Amino acid sequence: MTGGLDSIGSRIVPFHGPAELAPLWERFVDQYTDHGRYSRNADNATMLDDLAFGDGIGAIVRRQADGPQAIRHAKKGIEDAARALSDHTGDSRMYPLHQAIVSSLITQWIALESDHALYPPPDITSAVGVAFQDKDAVQRRYAAILRTPAGGLLGGTLKLAHDRLIRVAAQRVYDRYTPRIDYDDVLDLAYDRFDRALFRYRPDRNACFTTFVQGGLKSFLASDVRNTVSRSMLIAPADDGMLDSHPDGKREAPPGASMMAAEETAQLRRVLHTLKPREREVLRLRFGLDNGPCHTCKEIGQKLGLSKTYVHHLESLALERCRRSLSQGDLRRDIPGPGMRGR
Repeated sequence: MTGGLDSIGSRIVPFHGPAELAPLWERFVDQYTDHGRYSRNADNATMLDDLAFGDGIGAIVRRQADGPQAIRHAKKGIEDAARALSDHTGDSRMYPLHQAIVSSLITQWIALESDHALYPPPDITSAVGVAFQDKDAVQRRYAAILRTPAGGLLGGTLKLAHDRLIRVAAQRVYDRYTPRIDYDDVLDLAYDRFDRALFRYRPDRNACFTTFVQGGLKSFLASDVRNTVSRSMLIAPADDGMLDSHPDGKREAPPGASMMAAEETAQLRRVLHTLKPREREVLRLRFGLDNGPCHTCKEIGQKLGLSKTYVHHLESLALERCRRSLSQGDLRRDIPGPGMRGR
């Protein structure tokens, strides 16, 4: 497709999209580069244009030939430009440019899913006789796409191109549930909902991708937060002040807590056999039940190919099962809450 050129001082930021969108691109670049003062942002905008309307994802990924830093640099720059474009969607006049870029990116994403035999999306929720391991395998295949250079770049760029939409939805739900949940936790759930929308989107059945994401956030984010709050209230200890805040944002146990932690660990070991395999693995890593180190939800997610939010969700479910298994005695205080070992 043909387009125009936007001169920014001594810089030239190309636009290869539809000619009618060139004025919107010019306005975006002018603001993003602060009238040409930031040449790095001009480079970022150039790469975003190349990804959406130029040679596409293949040309960006081929930068790996220049070394591993090249693709990381490109990913960081393109995502920064995508986030800036998302911020501009507050102006409805910029919406056509945003949609044109998103449409190109989602087309490339669908092609990538097809290459990995994940499009159309496997219907693991309604299929009869689908084993737990099969669902887990599909989720690992989705996570594997995001770990590839092409998948990571496309997925990250699409997510940040919707960053404003996601944050607005998270803020709206957070205002309803504060102070029972932290804003960062709500935002994590919102980003997790975006990932689900990305994996489930079908252009032959659904509206434009942005509308699909918006509908998913509107329909499910509040219930995700409500369920998280309910589980936290159900399994949280009566006195959450037993752990003091640490300057680096982690939680620090008071003197004598090591004996208490040992008792908790022993009780968890007694009921591990009642858990599903993945829940058991999450608790084993989370609380160091094999005499190993305790891991954060982020570390466990990286190890198992899951999002941090989903690991936190599995931890909550597993601890709830443990509490019920030990409900014969007054042991509710002895089962740790989901936020007691940091994130």
